[in-house]
Amino acid sequence: MASNILPFNTLAQVYAHTQDDSALHRYTMDMVLEGSLFYCKLITPARLINTANEVKKTSVCLFFDASHVQGLGVCDNDEEVIPSCVKSAFVKQASSTSAADLMSIRFVLKGHAPLVAPDSMLQKRPSMFKDIEALLRMGRSDTFKVYLPSSAVSRKHLLGLSDALARGMKPAPENVINSIYRKPFKSKIVTRLDELWGLNEPENPPPYDLSTVPGASNDEPSSQSDFRDTSSSGKRGKRRMASPVSRQTPSKRQFLTEKADPEPWELAFAAQGAQIAALCAELHTLREEMQRFRRASMVDAETQTDPPAEAEAKPGSSLDYASPSQASTVENTIEDRLLMVEDSILEEQKQRALLDEKLDHTDKQIRQELESECFGLQSAVENLESRVDDLESCLQDDLRQDFKEDIDAKASDLQVKLEEFIERRLEDVEEVVKHDVRMAFENASCKFKIDLGWSE
Repeated sequence: MASNILPFNTLAQVYAHTQDDSALHRYTMDMVLEGSLFYCKLITPARLINTANEVKKTSVCLFFDASHVQGLGVCDNDEEVIPSCVKSAFVKQASSTSAADLMSIRFVLKGHAPLVAPDSMLQKRPSMFKDIEALLRMGRSDTFKVYLPSSAVSRKHLLGLSDALARGMKPAPENVINSIYRKPFKSKIVTRLDELWGLNEPENPPPYDLSTVPGASNDEPSSQSDFRDTSSSGKRGKRRMASPVSRQTPSKRQFLTEKADPEPWELAFAAQGAQIAALCAELHTLREEMQRFRRASMVDAETQTDPPAEAEAKPGSSLDYASPSQASTVENTIEDRLLMVEDSILEEQKQRALLDEKLDHTDKQIRQELESECFGLQSAVENLESRVDDLESCLQDDLRQDFKEDIDAKASDLQVKLEEFIERRLEDVEEVVKHDVRMAFENASCKFKIDLGWSE
């Protein structure tokens, strides 16, 4: 039958560190010795994400048995000076009040100890990440120490285990590792930390959809197709501006589109879209006018070879105003206006690109601030949870001690009352017996037979 050297998931805090890591890490420890079978676990809490995206509590442990441990040494406060940081850590957790109550176990490894986790993805938290990373380093180190209260461990069993390891012990069977976690989760051995939360990375953002941009005009795609600057489009093609809308979640996009009061940048986008649409419409009108004047100038050039009489017969013709000089002047004017419109469109596009870049930068800053605040809140919640667990354990110990003291006090009172009652009863019985004896003597009658022995 298995003999636990340490109580399973003992409430006594265990602190461990390696030679290359000066920081202390708090774990719970479970050590089992059964005949020639020995195994030990250093356990740290974690958060598991199941298939329904629910976060549940779980644990990650460093598992080692006789195949990993070459030997262990047991030291108490008389043989080794306990570091001050270890003392203060135990005092803060109310696990001990003095250094005399502490001891250390030095593990010497001969092989890498595996890190065991549930066969599912874990939630990545900064505080838990450090403890899990330290466990992985401990399993790959040559030696590390574990500090724990001396009252929570059987020193006799530890010394026996040390001798047994020196003589040789068999490793733990595979079903020990497989039975660490309850169904439906199985145990898996982790060699890299990214195997724990590799699928927790955010998915790719949805593709950019121009129709979701507030204030976008329906005529904008067709109007931009009327005019393209090959030189500027080639330069802009090297870098695609990512819109903040493409990184918005559906709920956030719905929240933005349902706002009653539009944002200033939405109004700016709407105004620019309307202005570009108006400029494109004006450009289309000017092009039609230029084509009409060109056709008129061509017809006027052909009529120059006709007889003067035929020309005079049509004094009200609509082609009289379109002389070659007039057509050239109008064409130059239209071309100038076209250049002005094109410059205006280019300027509007530059302003829109700058506005997109500013919005992207602002969105990135807000995202970074929110992430930092979230990390801070997560750390605060984790610290609060740890503190609540510690308070709960301390409260249980206090209640257990108070309950024991109350029982002892009531037992003492009950014993005193019982002794007093017995004494009173004995006194009453003694009085009754005395009275009965007295009455018997008073009512007793004696018969005397005297034989004088006289002879006749």
